[in-house]
Amino acid sequence: MFNEREKKLIRMALDPGAIGGEIHNASIMLVTSLRARGVMADDVLGVIPQQQQHAKRYVFPDWGKHAGKPFDQIPKDYLHWILRKWFGNLDVEGRLQWEWLHNEIVEYLQ
Repeated sequence: MFNEREKKLIRMALDPGAIGGEIHNASIMLVTSLRARGVMADDVLGVIPQQQQHAKRYVFPDWGKHAGKPFDQIPKDYLHWILRKWFGNLDVEGRLQWEWLHNEIVEYLQ
């Protein structure tokens, strides 16, 4: 999908050590290159199959029975239990700390 130059630009733009101007320039050059080759957004978005995107995004935290597992490897009744019982028993501070997990489970189960 990506040629060698584009791969280099992606690495440059996403390098944790890159600074603002480098990130901006690499990003502009990447999009310019893709557009010059006639690459469409759906071509780029199709590089990662939808199922892999889903499995990568939802991963349980590193604690408990299903530590570090993708949601699709965890029984749905356990995820419902987390929402109903575990999250329901948290105090206000705990609910704020783990709100992201609650939201991801709800989104995953929809």
